[in-house]
Amino acid sequence: MDTNMNRNQPGMGRTSGRIVPLDKLDDYEISKGDPDPRGWDVKAANGNKVGEVDKLLVDVDAKQVRYLDVDLDDSDQHTLIPIGRARLDDDNDEVLLDSQPSKGLGALPPYDHGPVTRDYERQVLNSWVPETQWAGRQDQEFYNHACFDTNRFYGRRRA
Repeated sequence: MDTNMNRNQPGMGRTSGRIVPLDKLDDYEISKGDPDPRGWDVKAANGNKVGEVDKLLVDVDAKQVRYLDVDLDDSDQHTLIPIGRARLDDDNDEVLLDSQPSKGLGALPPYDHGPVTRDYERQVLNSWVPETQWAGRQDQEFYNHACFDTNRFYGRRRA
């Protein structure tokens, strides 16, 4: 399977909604050989630690991780980082952000662990790239953007 998770028991434990935390899906797991970045430090482009990966959010239809739920340091805020806006450090168990929103990570829409609506996803994307790069995309075409490039995220760390 060319995804970063496997489904163990089809039809078991599926929750409603397209984007769901991996830990809420009884029948999904990280593919064997792929690293699990939950609990890893997240570092900004300048090398400063900005948070920690709390959860992976999965597109249940495509069986792809779409977002990292990051618990930001120095605040009580969680935020979602599109998977293609981060990458794994090849030598360390860390997640690196090569760029960050112009207003900083604290200005990203907070994630309250509720349902991820398309409107919320648009707010997140607007923080990272101009709307003209993705406006008008529907359904799976919505994720056909560099912001969701799992190959960039995993790089050489993918088995």
